Amino acid sequence: MLQITQTHDAASILFNLEGHIVLSAERTGAGRTVLVEPVEREGACPDCGVMSSRVQARPVHRVRDVPCGGTAVEVRVRKRRLACLEPQCPRRSFVQTTDEIPLRSRLTSRLVAGMVADLSAELLAVSRVAAASGVSWTTVMRVMADTAVVDGGVDGRPVRRL
Repeated sequence: MLQITQTHDAASILFNLEGHIVLSAERTGAGRTVLVEPVEREGACPDCGVMSSRVQARPVHRVRDVPCGGTAVEVRVRKRRLACLEPQCPRRSFVQTTDEIPLRSRLTSRLVAGMVADLSAELLAVSRVAAASGVSWTTVMRVMADTAVVDGGVDGRPVRRL
């Protein structure tokens, strides 16, 4: 049974996913499953910018999140597919996005930040970070490639002789 909760209820405060409310939570054999939904009921069309609150569908996406209490957490996000109200706009519908769960992302932004912090500050092996996060080695490497900052000015002088 799904019961809509308020933005400041105990479950939403404990789960602490900014901009989302917890609809339900359950324990599974592999860990925990949490169903969340964005607090905002309307969104702007990415093409024309017109605000819309007309819901076409509510697809549920599975997203990985940081472990909670030593067990894996699978977040199910019930996003809203909104209809664009502008007749001249080529886009008829769009999916609501948030900063915590970007468009088409299968990882929450706090899981990505945790993986980057583990690899940069802790100097852990990629395979260890992947196992702790519940993702594959290639996913961790893709995250690192996307967030890596290359500092090209390390050595100002060119090497003349080895």
